[in-house]
Amino acid sequence: AWGMLMTDIRHDYIQTKVSKLNLETLREVTDVLNQMIQKAYRQLEEEGISRKETMFEASLDIRYVGQEHTVNTPVPIGKPTEKLLSLIGKRFKTLHYKQYTFTLSDPLELVNIHLTAFGRVMKPSLTLWKNTKQTAGRKRRKVYLESGEEEAWVYNRDELPVGFRVRGSAIIEEPTSTTILRKGDEMHVDKYGNLVIEVKR
Repeated sequence: AWGMLMTDIRHDYIQTKVSKLNLETLREVTDVLNQMIQKAYRQLEEEGISRKETMFEASLDIRYVGQEHTVNTPVPIGKPTEKLLSLIGKRFKTLHYKQYTFTLSDPLELVNIHLTAFGRVMKPSLTLWKNTKQTAGRKRRKVYLESGEEEAWVYNRDELPVGFRVRGSAIIEEPTSTTILRKGDEMHVDKYGNLVIEVKR
């Protein structure tokens, strides 16, 4: 199993089926879950997620016969057996007691079948900054900052080596953006090429 991350894909499926919870109903639940799983595989594959990067969680909304409120009960996805039916009943009663502080001997009733499908999106790995320069090229330039006109060192971002440090006032230029270090601000380049800036208050 793997942990869910914010960028992973999630799809939820639900089907209502109100019936007494017994072995025959559990067989029907298994059929419904299998249909949902196949639908989820197709949907995730259309989104570029392979089957080996997919996992499922199933649950049932169950209640005591004659009661109105249901308890969502996580269930294993497996063969419909008396053992599984007993496990589901025990889980429901434990969760019901936690929520409502009582249990009954009444038969159980299924209301809804839930399936959640998770598709793991492969995250890009960070690459180390490959600049092999030992020093950074620089030039002086007059710039206009909040404090007025002054001269500041100007650096080319692509020429900054790992571990490079500078204290503002300074300008870091690159094709798509400009980073301004005000007087007293400090910056260093980490091993991934990020500009890590400590701003003077």
